[in-house]
Amino acid sequence: MLLSQEKPKIVSANNYYQTLKLDGLGKSAAAILESKNLTDKDKWLDLINLYDGNPLWLNIIADAVEDLCDRNVAQFLSCPSVYLGDLEPILEIIFQRLSELEKQVILWIASQETAVNISNTPPDFPLSHSDFWKAIQSLKRRSLVTKKDNLFAILAVMKQYIISNYLH
Repeated sequence: MLLSQEKPKIVSANNYYQTLKLDGLGKSAAAILESKNLTDKDKWLDLINLYDGNPLWLNIIADAVEDLCDRNVAQFLSCPSVYLGDLEPILEIIFQRLSELEKQVILWIASQETAVNISNTPPDFPLSHSDFWKAIQSLKRRSLVTKKDNLFAILAVMKQYIISNYLH
């Protein structure tokens, strides 16, 4: 069994493997918040969604809510931007593992106001359409890009990290 944030690229003549994508813990992540005795249960789902239901990220952020806001989730969520705190070193490792091609694409997506239609890449974009799609597919495999209604966006946490560290 292999556990990874990234879907492996497996090329095999046999079918002795299966992958299962877990999209975060969703509502069941509330157990993490409950274990930290956080308040404002009606805001827990907002916090869970903001950090994509990632159990590691939620544990780290729950500690921040406890330390900075006396366990008050509503106060924590009132911050005008996504708080990263101790997530930054983790996000830096993830970002540094990206290829130069992937970095170019994720930086471009992060700079966009809304999710993007990959069929409409800007004419001045320095990559070929094929390279652009290759990078999008790889970022999606790495669970850094999500697709909804044929539009692609990066995770809110990663977007905030990129804006803070690379696009300011």
